[in-house]
Amino acid sequence: MTEEEIMHHAEKLRAAAREMFNMSPDELVEVILIAAELQEDINAEIPF
Repeated sequence: MTEEEIMHHAEKLRAAAREMFNMSPDELVEVILIAAELQEDINAEIPF
């Protein structure tokens, strides 16, 4: 995943977080799954 793709996903997650109180349970699950996928991608690219 490129830095641009990471930033795009991060912006989507920020927007979702702003609206999370209006989301259905299914929408919240989708956000959590996207966040988990993004975290896996970040972990794979950043050496610790």
